Amino acid sequence: MPGLVDCHVHLETALGARPNFGDGPLFLTAGVTTVINLRGSPEQLRWRSELEKGELIGPNLYTAGEFINEPSEKTPEEVEREVESQVREGYDLLKLHEIEDTSFNYLTTSGLSRPAYHQLIESARVHNIPLVGHIPTELGLPAALAEGQNLAHIVMYVEGYFVPINTKAFRRSMMVGIVGLLLVIGWCIGSLALWPVHRLRQKASQPQTASLLQQALFSVLLYSVTILLLSAVYASLEWLGDNRWIVAITAGGVLAMTIGGWVVIRMISAWKLASAWRMRIPIFVLCCGVALHSGSLLFFIPLSWRSTTFAMKKIAAQSKAAHIMVMTTLVVDHALDMATDPDMKLLSKTARKDWGVDDGSIARGPRLLQGMLGPHMQWFQEQLLHELHAQGVPLLLGTDTFGFAGVPPGTSVHKELELLQESGLSPYDALRTATVNPAVFLGKPKQFGSIAAGTRADLLLLKANPLADPRAIQPMGVMVRGRWLPRNELERMVHAAPK
Repeated sequence: MPGLVDCHVHLETALGARPNFGDGPLFLTAGVTTVINLRGSPEQLRWRSELEKGELIGPNLYTAGEFINEPSEKTPEEVEREVESQVREGYDLLKLHEIEDTSFNYLTTSGLSRPAYHQLIESARVHNIPLVGHIPTELGLPAALAEGQNLAHIVMYVEGYFVPINTKAFRRSMMVGIVGLLLVIGWCIGSLALWPVHRLRQKASQPQTASLLQQALFSVLLYSVTILLLSAVYASLEWLGDNRWIVAITAGGVLAMTIGGWVVIRMISAWKLASAWRMRIPIFVLCCGVALHSGSLLFFIPLSWRSTTFAMKKIAAQSKAAHIMVMTTLVVDHALDMATDPDMKLLSKTARKDWGVDDGSIARGPRLLQGMLGPHMQWFQEQLLHELHAQGVPLLLGTDTFGFAGVPPGTSVHKELELLQESGLSPYDALRTATVNPAVFLGKPKQFGSIAAGTRADLLLLKANPLADPRAIQPMGVMVRGRWLPRNELERMVHAAPK
């Protein structure tokens, strides 16, 4: 069969990859004869040249250059110059990604402006070089689909559309809701603390005002319970793709806004009766809190409907119409499943230390919130991937090897193939994501990805038909660029690699 392609790897030594492509034999032993490196430098260009000359042993290497984004490039002119520079230096593709410092902290804030983003797409087309990457931060998925940008992860749909948590609109709406919630809770606490005073006033000179305030307090307590529950849901992604939860949350939101309106009306009546400013200030605080929280619900309730099953089908159809390709990288959410894999011991010393392989910390369970959200997020991404495939969106198998802790080179490709089939793809369709489709993505369908006269001799020799059982992809030997490497020789090179 054709050799496999991992369309999303990171070969930076700072992330634990070995220098001089020392992890090449690990890829080859797993049947990966081509990798696409999504952040490169002149070092990876040198490796590519040495691989082609036979001076290094490893899979074929295609590499992007440095990430393109704000603040490194802000204007259309700066974007165009960077694209021309990377094309001139000989990189194979472009990567749109947030700019990072040396500690891998994001420096990008709002991302590229629409004119600069459009220039990036146009420059890539003019130079006929593939472009893939993250969704532009503030522009979101609609802009990416309008421009026809290939996506580096399935999860980009979540971050750029279903739960756009990095956008200003999301953060501002969340902050407005939290401020409103705090004001309401603060009012409730203050009112409870002053309850004895209200009782005295009821017995003394302001019975009507005190009575109204007591009624308002009861309604606010009811409202607070409602918005506390809804605010807890804001921090959870458990309802993504679940129509029943979405309907329930929408009903709860409408109920909260209805109660909020009733509370405001009651408090306006209390405002009219209150004669002292000491009475009017808490009434004003409460009205502001209710209004702010209800305003945040006006943003979040429509947002939740994006992930209904019928809405997912719609966005998948739009992705097909945009003629984009999508890298999968489902395996990054299943890294814990590979924690005890013996191949983890074959990684570099740096990777083993950073990932906690040697001390066993890699196998420990996730934090509480991650443990709660993880399974549902995995399910949601698999459902979304299934819809994209059903609509005919070409998928590219990618693992994010070394870009995500716990995702090793080579063997993670087999885990990704399993996840693709669990998402509803047939063995044939799953294998196309790692053979034919990557060649099309790079504009080289006649060079690799299939077995045909004139294509590069990247072949796997197997004991069984992988279409009947994809687990049969345990190569007896690998041919890469026409060089035959039996399994025992590959294993010898793996164990001889610098630790």
